[in-house]
Amino acid sequence: MEKITVSVVDAKKQFSEFINRSAFSKYRVIITKRNRPVAAIISMKDLQELEQAEKRKGLLSVIHKWKNFEEIQNTSLVSSP
Repeated sequence: MEKITVSVVDAKKQFSEFINRSAFSKYRVIITKRNRPVAAIISMKDLQELEQAEKRKGLLSVIHKWKNFEEIQNTSLVSSP
């Protein structure tokens, strides 16, 4: 994945071009304001991958909290014969 860094002014001038680059050419466009990164234009695929990673991270944190949860350890989900 290639990155392009542009100022807000240049991003405004060439917005359509940067949208197309991120959507179809696997570019990430980093937008800067006073030489500091403030935003990015990424493809929908990249956004979906980021959102999935966030969901997985959230689920893992919950699972690890249950590890020592007494009620879960003492409860059998399978009924006895």
